[in-house]
Amino acid sequence: MNSVNDRSVRVSSLTAHFTNDDVTTGDDISYTSSSSSSFDSMKPSNIHVFSASSTLHGFSHIFALHHSTLRRFTWTVAFLTSLTILLYQSSNRVIYYLSYPHVTRLDEVAAGNLTFPAATICNLNEFRFYQITKNDMYHVGQLLGFLNINGSLIKPSFYTDIENMDEHIRPRMREIKRRIDEVTYFRNFSPRGTFDMMEFYERVGHNLSDFLLACNYR
Repeated sequence: MNSVNDRSVRVSSLTAHFTNDDVTTGDDISYTSSSSSSFDSMKPSNIHVFSASSTLHGFSHIFALHHSTLRRFTWTVAFLTSLTILLYQSSNRVIYYLSYPHVTRLDEVAAGNLTFPAATICNLNEFRFYQITKNDMYHVGQLLGFLNINGSLIKPSFYTDIENMDEHIRPRMREIKRRIDEVTYFRNFSPRGTFDMMEFYERVGHNLSDFLLACNYR
């Protein structure tokens, strides 16, 4: 009977000891979790870490934990104001650059006597067609585009289109065709031995007195 009681006491003691250990272990776990939460709350956030390592002037003062709210607000206003001015000036200069600005400067000089300026008049019709002779065509017809390398006439496109042209210009084109046929017909023709290109330009080219009607200066 005594042995049974001894076993009961031992079991009770073991149970009590196990229960105490379990409580103690639970307290330890609860204490560890509380310590971990307190440690995480003390860690700085990513924005604070970034601002502390940033080299952008004034940015680190905005998120500094050890600064007062008023001081951080002041730094925020100063930073945003500076950033706004920077963006405004940059965009203003870019817009000004894209407008392609230029400066035109005129200097007026009063002169008592002025030399008459040289005037150059360019005419796409380099030669007067009705001044070209058969001898001219024989020597420079290929240069003028009327003759091919064999000396035969290169017929202009209007040769076959004269009858389809407007009746007002048809007589004029017939006259031009007749003239071309006349100066390019070389059968039994004997050209002169010497051809002077300078004389040809002076004789067949345009004269200023023929197409300059008037010129007034000052």
